[in-house]
Amino acid sequence: MSEVDIETTRRDARDSQPADLRKPCVLLVDDQPARLLTYESVLQGVGVTCVRALSGEEALSRLLKQSFALILMDVSMPGMDGFETARLIREHPRFEHTPIIFVTGVRLSELDCLRGYEVGAIDYISVPLVPEILRSKVALLVELYRRRTELEALNRRLDSTRALDSTRAQSFENPMALTVVMQAVRGEAGEILDWRYLDANKAALELEDRTRLFSIPLCARVLAEGEPHRYEIYAGDRGFLICLFPVGNDTVIGSGVDITEAIASSAEQLREADRRKDEFIAMMAHELRNPLVPIRTAVDLLKRASEHPSMIATVRPMMERQVSHMVRLIDDLLDVSRITSGRIELKPEAVSLSSLVAGAVDANRQAISAGNLDLSALLEEPHLTLNVDPTRFSQILSNLIQNAAKFTPAGGRITLTAATERNGGAADPRLRITVADTGVGISAELLPRIFEFFAQAETAGQGRQSGLGIGLALARQLAEMHGGTLEARSAGVNQGSEFTLRIPLPDSPQVTEGAKSRESGSLGGLRVAVIDDNRDAADIMGLLIEDMGGSARIAYDGVSGITAAREFKPAVVLLDIGMPGVDGYDTCRRLRAELGTQVGIIALSGWGQEQYKRRAVEAGFDAHLTKPAKPGPLSDLIRSLACGAGPFRR
Repeated sequence: MSEVDIETTRRDARDSQPADLRKPCVLLVDDQPARLLTYESVLQGVGVTCVRALSGEEALSRLLKQSFALILMDVSMPGMDGFETARLIREHPRFEHTPIIFVTGVRLSELDCLRGYEVGAIDYISVPLVPEILRSKVALLVELYRRRTELEALNRRLDSTRALDSTRAQSFENPMALTVVMQAVRGEAGEILDWRYLDANKAALELEDRTRLFSIPLCARVLAEGEPHRYEIYAGDRGFLICLFPVGNDTVIGSGVDITEAIASSAEQLREADRRKDEFIAMMAHELRNPLVPIRTAVDLLKRASEHPSMIATVRPMMERQVSHMVRLIDDLLDVSRITSGRIELKPEAVSLSSLVAGAVDANRQAISAGNLDLSALLEEPHLTLNVDPTRFSQILSNLIQNAAKFTPAGGRITLTAATERNGGAADPRLRITVADTGVGISAELLPRIFEFFAQAETAGQGRQSGLGIGLALARQLAEMHGGTLEARSAGVNQGSEFTLRIPLPDSPQVTEGAKSRESGSLGGLRVAVIDDNRDAADIMGLLIEDMGGSARIAYDGVSGITAAREFKPAVVLLDIGMPGVDGYDTCRRLRAELGTQVGIIALSGWGQEQYKRRAVEAGFDAHLTKPAKPGPLSDLIRSLACGAGPFRR
């Protein structure tokens, strides 16, 4: 690149600087788009504009077009890796002082670390990221950049508005900075023999260590090179950011800003981050230990099961619940690592909205039931087809429902609604899913950080269950990977919460095969009664029946279920076993007495052992399914019973 090209690039870069110095730019360099999303999410609220680059080459191109307060760069990138990119950046005089922080997902050797520092890195950060640590480091570097930028702007104004002659500069004051004007005293051969102060503002005159702060040897270097020089220096317990700026052949302006408070504030942020990290580790240990206590007790009880065979039926479900809880905690922790390292790949496919909602509700059935919560799902178009990863999208919905169940007092209400929105036009249709609750709400202080990893750890005592504060952060990351957004609203403490998910709809939204079956097959309009004391389970099952082309009637206890069946005259009844009062076995006997063998009756139960199937046969059931029932086999079984066949039919 020629000197003309370099100067043109410099001028273009100056012209392209953002007018708002309060929003410095940070360059994020990583070949993994998911990890770039993570960086941007973590840096929300720091007051920066994030610019992405997916390779070292793209990063260099970005740098030639604008200035950055900081570069956050992955070490391991294909092609030009982070080390090589940093070396090229440092070789350019414009970027030699731009801070570089390396991000790495692998443990580096001491030689690798040394190599990084040799090419200009100032720090390393490992993934998975601790948000508070990254945010505090970036905040400090951005604050220093902002101060330097302000000083440069001040010096440019001084240069353009004050004509400094070679003998004396006019007196000037700037309460925001220390300012001195120094002139070189040269000998006959042009060598610098001494320096004299031409002027200094009040703040500089009051400073005893003025000579040490504005380094004389550095002043000579600034004149020789014709370029500004910046450095940090400490005088006693105070820290200063100094800029030496050449004016003419013999004069140097020195400007300094006291950064003591900024450094102290950043150290306080680091201490706070360390405290939250310790709290998270303690909470994680507590959460993982909690399920182990009943599991260990259950193992001791099972050792005596030969004396009490019925004990197995009591202990086993409890062990399954506790193991499932532990697995979910561990899965969440692994997902944090997968997302921050960019190792989650979505596998989108066509799937119905109602099946996604049903799966999410089913995953939280126990928590909803234990909290005596009322959950309702209102879907404007339940048969709508979405192009999403069914596992990960269900995880988003499940995490939102789990959060609502955790922080809603007993007897409270959770409402899930889904509707399409087009922003007043046909272009860019989106699906809006809202999960609202009547729970403890979110304080104004926590609301801006509610989607940060581990943020909810601070509020664990407010909920029915404690937790790691991972679920909402994962939900937002997965929503963004689907091209969507996730936002939170709350009027304050004890005012409930509302989470709104928006995702793009396919260009031509279609109904699922379950909806088409109303005309062409599947349940084909069959009447199905659903009797279950778990209201959310019954409601979702009703939605699923209708999604498969059937007509559903729902009842929440045995007595009202018998009345509903008498009026509705269903072809098939889906009947829960473990209901209070009149249980499923007695309800089945009464239905048989009233409706005979013309109606098919399916037992739905969390108990799948042979002894429970035998009891179902004795009570008059036609079939037995273990919860949760898969839609495909359930549809096949309903249709076979409607035709007079079934597993228990003679």
